[in-house]
Amino acid sequence: MEANVVEELTLEDLQQALEEALWAYEPVRTASREVEARVQPGGVVEVSGYVRSRLIKDGVLNILRRHPGVNEVVDHLIADPDLELAVAMKLATDPRTRDIPPGAVAVHSHFGAVTLVGRLPVGFSHAEVVEVVREVPGVRHVVDRLA
Repeated sequence: MEANVVEELTLEDLQQALEEALWAYEPVRTASREVEARVQPGGVVEVSGYVRSRLIKDGVLNILRRHPGVNEVVDHLIADPDLELAVAMKLATDPRTRDIPPGAVAVHSHFGAVTLVGRLPVGFSHAEVVEVVREVPGVRHVVDRLA
C-alpha cells in the first residue's frame, strides 16, 4: 500500500482492517473473544488477550506488525505456556509454597483459567496454594484439583 493511501486511513478504518485480518487467522477465529487489538493514534496497536500457544501469539503479532498503517505493536497477549511457567515459578519461589516438592503440583492453563492437579504433601494448605496462583498476573480463574 502506498504511503499516501496509508495516511488516508482513519483509526476506525485501520481498526476494522485489523479485526478482519485477525479474523482471517484461524486460531484467532476459533477463540475470537480472547484476542483484542485496539488502534491508537499514530498507528500504535495494543493487543491483549489469551492464546493457546507461543506460535499463535507470534502469528498474531506478525499479522499486526506487517499490516499497512501499523507503526508499533504493544504486546499484552498471554500464551498459555507462558502463564503455566509463570505460575510454576511463583509456586517455586513464594515462601508459602516453595517447599512443595517438585512434581507434586501440575499446572495447566486454558485461556487464563489455571487448573492445579496433583497431591499436596501434609502441611500445605490448598487455600494458600490457590491464593499464590491467583497473585500471578494474567490468571483469570483457578481450578483446584489437588488431592
